[in-house]
Amino acid sequence: MPGPRERRVRIKPALAAAITQHLASVAAELPAGVLGAAFAAELLRALEAAALGDHPTLTGKTIELFSRLHKRGFLASVPADQAGRAALKLLAERTPLVRRLHYRRWCFAFGDLHNPTSALHARLGPIE
Repeated sequence: MPGPRERRVRIKPALAAAITQHLASVAAELPAGVLGAAFAAELLRALEAAALGDHPTLTGKTIELFSRLHKRGFLASVPADQAGRAALKLLAERTPLVRRLHYRRWCFAFGDLHNPTSALHARLGPIE
């Protein structure tokens, strides 16, 4: 299996720093020893790499989202269904980057990074 991709930053440095800081604070809030927490931390690293690479918003079922991130080299492996769903629930409570659209559909809202009126952009704070 090929190694992890080199991180490509395709957005403004101030926005990249704000994203990195936000996701680091989310990672610090994750509870230890809870189902999905370990994968949530790994998923945050994948989301950060995808956001810094200026990828478009992704929507779909959990397996579809994880497969896309895995195929693009952001995730080392696709998690078990239960751990993956638990990780998404943990992250959706802590960051607007991950949203539950429906019972089985989720969204990684990378496009909200460029929308100044989005909840994610507001959470990042003022960006110079």
